[in-house]
Amino acid sequence: TTGSCRVWEGAEVLCEMLKLDDPKLPSLKNKKVLELGSGVGLVGIAAASKGAHVMLTDLRQVVDEVLLRNICENAARGNAGGSYADASASTPVKDESSPASNAWLGSLPIIGGNGGTATAQPLDWCYGLDEQIKSRKTFHESALQRRDDELRCGDLSSAAFWEKRAGTPVSDPRRCEIILAAECLWLRELLEPFVNTVFELLTNGDATSCILSFRDRSSKENDENGVRENGASTRDDESGKVLRKETKDTPPESLSTFVPVSDVTTAFRKKGCKWRTLRKSDSKHDAGFHVHVFEIFLEK
Repeated sequence: TTGSCRVWEGAEVLCEMLKLDDPKLPSLKNKKVLELGSGVGLVGIAAASKGAHVMLTDLRQVVDEVLLRNICENAARGNAGGSYADASASTPVKDESSPASNAWLGSLPIIGGNGGTATAQPLDWCYGLDEQIKSRKTFHESALQRRDDELRCGDLSSAAFWEKRAGTPVSDPRRCEIILAAECLWLRELLEPFVNTVFELLTNGDATSCILSFRDRSSKENDENGVRENGASTRDDESGKVLRKETKDTPPESLSTFVPVSDVTTAFRKKGCKWRTLRKSDSKHDAGFHVHVFEIFLEK
C-alpha cells in the first residue's frame, strides 16, 4: 500500500528524535499538539507517550478505520483494547476549556507514564477550517440525536451504529500549540493545500511552529535540485550550490510527479514563513536520497 497502513521513513526519523528527546525539537510535554496526515498514527502516538496532548488527523476513512483503533490499542491500562467509543466513555476529558487539562475533547490517556493523551478527527486540507468544524459539529450533534432516538425505541443495534457515525467530539484544530507532520508531502498536488492549511493554523490559531519531516521523493537529480520560478538558479537548500536552471516555460510533464524539497521551502517562503533545518539524514532505503526535518514558523 502507499497509504495509511505503512510507516514511511520520515515518520521513523521523527519518532527517533522524539524517543531521544532531541534538543532541536520544541518541548511537547503537556502541549496541545496537532498532527496532520497521521496515517497509522505512529508519530502522534509517540508524541503522546512523551507527554503531549495530541489530536491526530487524516481523511475520515483513515480516522475511522485506522487511527481510532491504533489509539485505543496504545491507551494506558484500563482504557486499552475494545472499541474507541467504549474506552473513551471512561476518560475524564469532557470539557476542552477545563483548566485542569490541556487534552483535546474525547482523548484517551496513552501508555508511557508521562500523562499524554490522544484522540483523532477528520481534517481535509482542501477545505477551510471554519467550514469543516461547522460541518462536523452539525453532523456530530445530529448523529447523537439519532442515537438517542434509537435508544428510546429500544433499537440497540441502530443506536450503536449512530454512536459510531457520530465519531469523536469535535475540537477546533486551531487551538493547537505545535503542529507535527511526517511524510505528508510526496505528490506535487498535495503541496499547495498542505501549505495553506499550515499557514492558516500558524496565522489564525495558537500554533507557534510546524515540525515537518519527509523524505524527498523526486528523482535523484531533483532531490537536490528542485525548481525555481522565472529561470532562477536552482540551489541546494543546505549548501547553496547552483545545480541547474529551469524556466517558467518548462513543460509540467517534464517535471517529477514528486515534489522536491526546494519546492516545499519555496512554497512556505512565499507565504512569509521562515524555516530551519533540524535534521538532514541519508535515506536508509534509497541511496542518494535524504530525509529532511524542518521547523516552519512565522516571526510574530
